[in-house]
Amino acid sequence: MSNSEKNRSGALATDLDIAKIEARVRGAGASGNGHKRWMWQRATAIVLIPLSLWFLAGLLTHLIGPAQHATIWLSRPHVAVLMALAIPAATCHLAIGLESIFADYVAGASLRMILRIGLRSGLILAVLASWLSLARLVGGTPA
Repeated sequence: MSNSEKNRSGALATDLDIAKIEARVRGAGASGNGHKRWMWQRATAIVLIPLSLWFLAGLLTHLIGPAQHATIWLSRPHVAVLMALAIPAATCHLAIGLESIFADYVAGASLRMILRIGLRSGLILAVLASWLSLARLVGGTPA
């Protein structure tokens, strides 16, 4: 039994004790939303595990032949839907990670803000461009 499972009196921590601790730390930290970011980082990581394995398996399978094989594979509606889900999940995961690096290692608040705005703008454009390419593939027009 770890120390975190015991409360001050030495008894096992109950769900109520854990909820009290979570409520106390929630909102703590420099940005005030560390708990929420931590949860989103973990959620996107969990979503990305099967999607990444699926994508790598599909990519390796279709890279052996001509490039048209990969294009045909990506143009299938069920593959495009999975890709359309994987792209924002990976982008969100990337954004959270980079923003936490900015928060920890960039000194000026104004520079951090500029970096966050640039990062978010660039990633939104990347997601939209990716979705447009997928829509064109599924629609039958070359990307």
